[in-house]
This record gives sequence, C-alpha cells and structure tokens, in this order.
Amino acid sequence: MIQFEKISKPPADLRNAYLDSLKEPQEHYLESQVETGQTWWIEGAAYVVVSNTHLVELYVVPAEANRLEEIFDAALAVSGATSILCKSYDTQLLYASLSKPTTIETVGLMFRRIADPSFHPRPDVSFRQSEPADVDAILDFNDDFFESGDEIQSYAALNGLFVLEKNRTTIGCGIGKPVIANRPDIDIGMLVAKEHRRNGYGGHIISFLKKHYLDQGLRPICGCSIDNIGSQKALRQAGYVSEHRILEISI
Repeated sequence: MIQFEKISKPPADLRNAYLDSLKEPQEHYLESQVETGQTWWIEGAAYVVVSNTHLVELYVVPAEANRLEEIFDAALAVSGATSILCKSYDTQLLYASLSKPTTIETVGLMFRRIADPSFHPRPDVSFRQSEPADVDAILDFNDDFFESGDEIQSYAALNGLFVLEKNRTTIGCGIGKPVIANRPDIDIGMLVAKEHRRNGYGGHIISFLKKHYLDQGLRPICGCSIDNIGSQKALRQAGYVSEHRILEISI
C-alpha cells in the first residue's frame, strides 16, 4: 500500500530532477502555486504538490515509473485534489491524468519559442530602468495587473522593472523576474496604460525585454490566459510563438 507523508516543501533533489525532466521551463503562474501549495511525498520515490483543490505538480522517479498510475491515484486520495493544472509538456503528469475519465480545458498559452530575437526601437517612445517615484505612476494606471505597490517594488529591487515613456510621461512598464533561483529562465510581462493600448506598445515592451535578457545570456519566457487576446497578440508581435498550453483537467 502506498503511504504519502506530508512535508513542508518538495525535496530539493526530486524537485530538480523534475525540472530537469521537463522539455521547457517551468511557468511562473504555476511556480507561485507550488510555492504556496501543500506537499506530500514518498521518500526517495515521488512527491506531489496541491494548491487549493488543484494538483499542480507530480514527479515519480524513473525506477518507480511502472507504478505511476497507482501513485497518482494515491496522491489524489491523500490530497483531496479534484482537478489538475498541467503543462502540456509535462508528459508524466499528463499521462497519469489521462488514465482516468476526464474533461480538459485550455486555460493558458505558454510562449517559449522565439522566432524573431530582434528589437527595433521606436522613435516616439523610450525605455529606462525604474526609479522609486515610478511606483505611484504605475499604480495610477494599474488595472489588477499588480496586486499592490509592494509587488511593483519587488520587481524594481531585482532590477526587473522598466518604464516606457512618451513625451516624458510614463505610459507603460515591463517586468522580468527569475522563475526559479539559479536557473536562466526569466518570466517577462508588460502593462500599458489603458488610453495608450492598441498602438503596439505592449508588443514593443515585450520585444525590448526579450532582447534585454537574451543579451545577458538568459532565457526570457512568457505566457497569458487563454482569453487574453490582447496579450496573445502582443507576444506574437514581439516574435514569440506558443507551442504549449496550461490544461485544467477535471476528474
């Protein structure tokens, strides 16, 4: 009989093995759920992370792969999870999830491939690194993109907040933050003041961030919800291609 033990966070060795097994980098949205989720493990063999009622991560070591479905069933039972949030390239979790009758919905698009790495500056706007006074200016046009001024400051503290100006007025910002410490993947995003949207500034910000982090030898990645058509358009405009999805699988 499989016995899971509840622990404070995923064991570092198994977590690194899981991340190394993925075809593409982890998503910041799911990583935040791992950070706040609850973890169960089978010592040296497997672990599972559940956030609210969503199972967001499962890893079974190769030596136990023939027990994947059995471990998956036990994980659902011990955690009380009723659905799975799965990256479409997480083949182990996807296989286990589809071993049961399910309904599947795409909830997010993941942009990993860069078809065009170039950046072409526009003469009507300019970028600069953020300053302390920029927090209030960004809050003035924030529409739930940031949870608070403290979140904005957290990006600034990592040198990951960039301001887009037009005629010396802040009209948008770009953000970048490592998804996981000591890995090269930087999750990037952007916000444009409402009155300046539909002018290509969103894609321009993403293109700037893309080039900025590529020049540092890092890997800028991004994503958005399936219903955010504006962000999808901006990411594609910036040279990104989506080949992967976040799936919500209900059991």
